[in-house]
Amino acid sequence: MNRLVVRSEDTYWMPEPPTAIGGVRTALTSYDLRVDQTAYTTLALLAGIRADSSAKAPVLGGDDDASRRSLGLPSADAEPSVPAAELLTERTAVRLLLDVELLTGREIVDGPIEVRRSARRNHNLSVRTTGGLGFLIKQARIPESVATLRNEASVLNALASCDGMTGNIPRLAHYNAPLAALILELLPGQPLRASLRQLREWHMLRLGGALAQAHTVQPGGLRQDHRVPLGIALHRPTLELLRDASRANVQLLEAVHTDSYLCEHLASLEASWQQSHFIHGDIKLDNVVANDLGDTKELVIVDWEAASWGERRWDVGCAIGEVMHAWVVEAVGRELGLPSLEPGGEGPSGLDYSRCLIDALVEGYTASGDPPTAAFIMDCFGFAAARLVQAAYEGLQLRHEMDLYAVKTVQLAANIAKDPELVAERFADLRTTQ
Repeated sequence: MNRLVVRSEDTYWMPEPPTAIGGVRTALTSYDLRVDQTAYTTLALLAGIRADSSAKAPVLGGDDDASRRSLGLPSADAEPSVPAAELLTERTAVRLLLDVELLTGREIVDGPIEVRRSARRNHNLSVRTTGGLGFLIKQARIPESVATLRNEASVLNALASCDGMTGNIPRLAHYNAPLAALILELLPGQPLRASLRQLREWHMLRLGGALAQAHTVQPGGLRQDHRVPLGIALHRPTLELLRDASRANVQLLEAVHTDSYLCEHLASLEASWQQSHFIHGDIKLDNVVANDLGDTKELVIVDWEAASWGERRWDVGCAIGEVMHAWVVEAVGRELGLPSLEPGGEGPSGLDYSRCLIDALVEGYTASGDPPTAAFIMDCFGFAAARLVQAAYEGLQLRHEMDLYAVKTVQLAANIAKDPELVAERFADLRTTQ
């Protein structure tokens, strides 16, 4: 029974990994907790689930009413709920999986259950069994996240029945509207990180193909989001944005507004925004999970909360911007004398390697969709400028002063705004396009 008490040796803290420019965040936001097997076994018994239960999870996929009900999805016209009064704990998370028949008493009794909690925008808990079964529970912590998690559940449910998309998305297991909790099957592999030398050409080739496939599907019942992404809207910040901005964020906004080319460029992107294709809306390396098994390579795009009808050049531009952002991080690191992450310290220059990665992205996009024109790719570089500004802004949310990483990132965005064709020619082989 002493395991019912969380002891200091049961936990350890780690900083959240850097997901944008600005370095490791100062907030300590995640920890691992060894699980209380006795408590979970008791839960199984109290729930009245027999140890030899053969209950299976509901069949995934489809957008009809029966499929939506089996996954716990409300009707398409239902209003979003508010966050649950209490967030899930390690025990109540396992109880939830028992209640929706994603875990059985047999699985709990047969071996320990590992639960890991992490706090980011959402309240996340990952649950693993010794048999390899695993789930990720994403629960809304703020009212805005209730609507986006519900949107992600609807999107994944619709995409599961679209040809060619099942291998590119996580599998939706259940959505609990009262708890505002989305349950996904855990994925093998690791998210890509914003380190240039850890990216591989096959990562970008598969990502380009996945984006091209997503841009061709027409899932029904999706929201129409008339807002443009943050990176594009920063040329006209709202009072709400300024209220929540850090001192470093305000400095970045001042830098953007002192560059007439960049301001005009962001305004032109907003004016040209079209809701012509289904898009992910938040493509970044942290939202791409890769699993290299040698002969078999898998890549899945996660976090579909921002998915809607929108501008496909934004998705591709974000992918390009992430590579360029990784190049900036490496270049600034060299300028500051930081050690290189490249094994052996040899290899192509950062610019040449970035070019190879972006060419692979374009090749993958070309092979899986309509062949893009050179003008389309240059437009995508234009949207990459907005993604760079957004990455810099997000990385400064916990900082008091703009750092060199943010300064160089905004400078690169300004260079794109001033001469997008020149930058595109340096970072991509436009001769491979039509």
